Amino acid sequence: MTKRRLLLKEKSLKLYPMREYLEFGIGDRRSVIAYKHISELYLYSRIKVPLHDLVRIAEHVPVYIVDRYGYVKAHIVLEYADETR
Repeated sequence: MTKRRLLLKEKSLKLYPMREYLEFGIGDRRSVIAYKHISELYLYSRIKVPLHDLVRIAEHVPVYIVDRYGYVKAHIVLEYADETR
């Protein structure tokens, strides 16, 4: 199974982190992806995400905050996060 980088760049996107997967979408349209299929998550800096949701996601995969050009502005990773990535 190949893990992929996930880039979420739409500023009106909503994130819903669950225990085993990440749900995201705009309005009524939602998508789901399991954390085991994500190697790294890149989030556009204008997406409004509460800190506790970022921590919940970072427990599974490294999270990078990027600007509109794709440059990394912040890196969120937890030391005790799942080592099986």
